[in-house]
Amino acid sequence: MPGKSIFPVLNGDDAAILFCFVFLYLVVAGPGAWSFDAKMKRISADLHA
Repeated sequence: MPGKSIFPVLNGDDAAILFCFVFLYLVVAGPGAWSFDAKMKRISADLHA
């Protein structure tokens, strides 16, 4: 019977599990070349050069 458990696997909510692991990956992977901080650093370097 879906909806009677605290665990998403038993509820049939696969999207919650997918989002959990996607966000955990983003936290562990950290910022990259397309991050907001990298963009601000490039703009700051261009202004001070």
